[in-house]
Amino acid sequence: MLKVKILLVLFTLVGSLLEAQNLRRADTYFEDGAYDKAIEEYEAALKKEHDFRARLRLARSYRMVGELEKSVENYTQVVTDSASLPVHKFELGKVLKSLGRYGHAKAWFETYAMESADADLGRKWAASCELALELQKDSLGYKIISQPLINTRFSEISPVNFRAGVAFSSNRKRGFFFRFFNGYRRGAFYDLYYAQRGPDGRLRRPEYLRQLNSRYHDGPVSFSASENLAFVTRSNTGAVGGRRDAAGFNRVSVYMLRQRLDNWVDAEPLPFSSKEFNIAHPAISKDGETLYFTSDMPGGYGGTDIWKSTYEDGKWTRPVNLGAQVNTEANEGYPFMVHDSLLYFSSERAEGFGGKDIFYARKKDGKWGYVKNAGYPLNSEADDFAYSITDDSPYGYFVSNREGGKGDDDVFGFRRYRALEGQVVNNRTGEPLQGATVQIQDLAGKAHFYATDEQGLFRHYVQVGDLVKLEADLDDFRAHKARISLEEVGPDEDKFVLIPLEEIKRLMLLGNIKEAESGAPVEDVAVHVMGYRKEMHATDAEGKFEQELQAEQDYTVIMVKEGYMPEIVDLSTVGETDPKKFIIDADLRKGPFVLLEGMVNDADKGLVIPGANIHIVEANTQQELQAFKARQDGQFWRALNTEESFSIIATFENYLTARVDILRDSTQSDTVRANLKLIPLEVGEVVKVVYYDYDRSNIRILGMRDLNEIAYFLLDNPEISVVLESHTDARGSRGYNQRLSQRRAQSAVDYLIGRGVAANRISAEGFGESKLANDCGDGRDCSEALHQANRRTDVRVVRVDEEIRQEKDTRNRVEEEKGEEVEEKSYDKGVIEYQEKIRPR
Repeated sequence: MLKVKILLVLFTLVGSLLEAQNLRRADTYFEDGAYDKAIEEYEAALKKEHDFRARLRLARSYRMVGELEKSVENYTQVVTDSASLPVHKFELGKVLKSLGRYGHAKAWFETYAMESADADLGRKWAASCELALELQKDSLGYKIISQPLINTRFSEISPVNFRAGVAFSSNRKRGFFFRFFNGYRRGAFYDLYYAQRGPDGRLRRPEYLRQLNSRYHDGPVSFSASENLAFVTRSNTGAVGGRRDAAGFNRVSVYMLRQRLDNWVDAEPLPFSSKEFNIAHPAISKDGETLYFTSDMPGGYGGTDIWKSTYEDGKWTRPVNLGAQVNTEANEGYPFMVHDSLLYFSSERAEGFGGKDIFYARKKDGKWGYVKNAGYPLNSEADDFAYSITDDSPYGYFVSNREGGKGDDDVFGFRRYRALEGQVVNNRTGEPLQGATVQIQDLAGKAHFYATDEQGLFRHYVQVGDLVKLEADLDDFRAHKARISLEEVGPDEDKFVLIPLEEIKRLMLLGNIKEAESGAPVEDVAVHVMGYRKEMHATDAEGKFEQELQAEQDYTVIMVKEGYMPEIVDLSTVGETDPKKFIIDADLRKGPFVLLEGMVNDADKGLVIPGANIHIVEANTQQELQAFKARQDGQFWRALNTEESFSIIATFENYLTARVDILRDSTQSDTVRANLKLIPLEVGEVVKVVYYDYDRSNIRILGMRDLNEIAYFLLDNPEISVVLESHTDARGSRGYNQRLSQRRAQSAVDYLIGRGVAANRISAEGFGESKLANDCGDGRDCSEALHQANRRTDVRVVRVDEEIRQEKDTRNRVEEEKGEEVEEKSYDKGVIEYQEKIRPR
């Protein structure tokens, strides 16, 4: 029995020693970056006993080798362990996002936000899951082209333009020495290869670039425009000195080589190279004066950043970080310049699909901004990076480990469509406008709709023609329409447009209605707001109502309650450029009323006459009660006292006057309608006939109504002159009738002068019985009605003074221009809210 116990103890000790050996080897592999070997050892150790640290490293190892499903399985066990930290939940969220499981990933990011000290980071990544769903919508900007002839089951990265094709790096195996040198390490050294490009953008079988390769890492590479300079990422050697990273590799720097005849010589590292940090992924500008690269040197924002150095006075300057707009706490790398103004790069930042994504940034006024995800299908849930495009060609290349390749990282081609990029801004403040609707119609007639993002940006890919129609619209702003040509935009370029929208200021109508006698608020008053359309309101217990008004409209506000006379207010928002409150304080009075609804039209064409002059006079005394202009749509409303009779007179330039009489007790309802149809004016035409009693020259009431029309007509049209031609019937002597007609003409002249018409615009002429209107001459037996037709004064237009008309037109134009100047000055002052109190009529 004792022997059995001893054997059990020995077996346990041996098992513990073997497990410890597994963990030691696993940790060594993990720290060296040999994740495949680490996985084998961690799996073996975890079969024997639970170990939280081993499980976490196993999850991380599976993530590093791209086996994300197994990584999730292990992370799921990690986050349920009592030793788990919030950061482990964050890591699980990132793996889930890389798998495209955005809903699950978002939940873990939100949990991290609640449990960690960096809640902002968690919320940022949670929001990125929503963004990824939006980015999944096919932008139609790229057509992906497979490259089967250059890809292998190993890694191919960083294709760049070279000769008639591309140079790229690959860690494919090349013999015994290569395998021996690398041992079990993270992967084989990279070498440079060259592949010619076909007319469809597909690459042919590659060849080894022997003259550009060394014994260690070579690539990525960038070539100057003349291709006589090469900037190659290489393992540190020589003067820089070697220092291995955790995976056992020397750190890397960028070496500059010169071409001499058919040889690449003078390999020199950049002067700021160091064994303490890496410099990689070079991208030289077209003019050869700026080198962009990736580095983890001190002074960055976290991980690897993109930096630049300029060539001045025969040497490269101290590196400058591109700043927080391009670089983040994540890893950025693989820069590529397009026309020295557009930077493409890769980043693991939150605003992507998961893993590495391709982004672009635009340089403006010397600063980088406008950073945007390049979108699907260029980006995917997999790693996507190393964007490059051929000058003046729509074809380019990038690298991805997505499905459809042959193994690890593979080179894919694309056919790029030109993009119309735009930013919608407030034309006064320059602030970007989010949520604006942008409609773009291509030459095929197809309409495309976009909504601007938080930076006011949108992007449309032009696949048909070179001309598009654009319309941008947003509530409270005027729509902007434009035709945009892309004729001068190259196939590898984008066009950027700035779209300013003019703000339609907020205009408010505020009403306060009280009873005139008591001053108490009046509830349930029916408020009719008559604009382009009719809107109804009712006052509350405090007698108040409100409504937002639209710009550039005329309004009439009618306030009605049974037992009270209506109150009516005209107001206009035409020309208002600043926020404004129109305030109505109305006092309702009790009493009978009739509501007048009027419309002014052209009698011949039926068209609305805008802004006609309206005069309301008491019918019996001809006393003017109200004078105002109709609205631009020809309509007007007024409240009248039903105990009186009225004449409604309308005048307008180049039209004869029209009148409607509303007589007391003639209405059967509380609303009457006055349709005033104006007849176009013609010189020489009789515009009005005034009748007289037998043997009288004084103006009777009906004649006053007619002459009032003429008075208003002449006062509103100062360029017109008239002659008053008076007549009598045939009864009495011709001499007496001649004198009587002259008195009649003069009495009409005196009446018009008394109404304010200038005497030099009126002439009078008596014709006696010489121009009868009918056959009731001497000796004829005619009715009183026929004789009445001859006792008259004809008002005839005889002259239109063009000089006065031109002066009036000039004065009107000056007043309009002054109004425009005042409006512009008001606009420049900024947003100043003010009030206008309006009294009811």
